[in-house]
Amino acid sequence: MVWVMSGSRSVVALAAACLAGFLWGTGALVVNLLIARFGIAPENISFWRFVIGGLGLLAVFGRAGLLPAFRRQAVLLGAAGSCMALYVLCWFLGIARIGAAVPTLIALCLPPVLVTLSAVLRGRERLDGTLALWLAMALAGTVAVVWRRGKGRCRRNPPRSGRASPFRGARPCCMRLSPW
Repeated sequence: MVWVMSGSRSVVALAAACLAGFLWGTGALVVNLLIARFGIAPENISFWRFVIGGLGLLAVFGRAGLLPAFRRQAVLLGAAGSCMALYVLCWFLGIARIGAAVPTLIALCLPPVLVTLSAVLRGRERLDGTLALWLAMALAGTVAVVWRRGKGRCRRNPPRSGRASPFRGARPCCMRLSPW
């Protein structure tokens, strides 16, 4: 009986992970659709996403036994929730401005860097040369993934002649955000 119970828990856990992956994976498409077809502002989408998510978390974890632990960590949880809300809002604003691809790549690449920097700032991780190198490489990798070299199809405004730039051959994938 114990084996069956642990097996069913594994199935439920796998189903929950698959559902979370599906919901996260389709999030950018849904946001893009809500903005493009219905004209809903990214700020509104972000707000309601966190309200509904907060109510869901409260329904699952809002038990009286967890209240003392929540009170001890309220400032940290509030700061983490605010940072997550701001991060997702920036992602939604990026989707509204340049489409889903590049903001989603950035949203996938940056969280490990941000979590590590948060751990360093909170004193949970020591920043040494090796960690700094890994963080720099992660940021450089993010830039490499979203940066496009040369004259791409998405180029909108050519640079003014005679303007010197150290990044002369490089162009961001979406030129609406580019100063060049």
